[in-house]
Amino acid sequence: AEALKCSSEAVKRGNNHWLYRTTHAEILNRLGQKSAAIKELDECNKQTQNNPSSLSLRAVIAESDKDWNTSIKLRTMLIAMTGKTSISMLDHYIKRAEAYEALKQYDKAIADLNAAAKVSTLNHGVHYKLLNLYKLKGDKPGIDRETSFIKSLEEDMRPL
Repeated sequence: AEALKCSSEAVKRGNNHWLYRTTHAEILNRLGQKSAAIKELDECNKQTQNNPSSLSLRAVIAESDKDWNTSIKLRTMLIAMTGKTSISMLDHYIKRAEAYEALKQYDKAIADLNAAAKVSTLNHGVHYKLLNLYKLKGDKPGIDRETSFIKSLEEDMRPL
């Protein structure tokens, strides 16, 4: 409650910097005031012309609300803003793939996970997610390919 009071004061005093507004929105969200947090983030995004930090938090809120279309829209914007090998790029691809999967758009989810695998080739989690999607689709060649790749990753991780 004290953090909310302080962040509200900072924003009221004209500190409209994106960091104050995003912090204020994060506090609101953690206190369960999602609609107020969304309003704050939307205002921040208007002022900053879509700051990645506030867009990311807005995407997290959309995902917690299972608002998959908003998540996809925001993650698409973030992917366009992010460096191709950045760890946040990996996260954006994975989160967008999860949204596509929730909407049963498996081909798009697979495309995003393949893009994530290019960012982080040896990421076990990405390959297990791909394997799961191939199983959902009944894609035998995809299942075989990912099973083989995961097996090779696990063999490489064994102690000598």
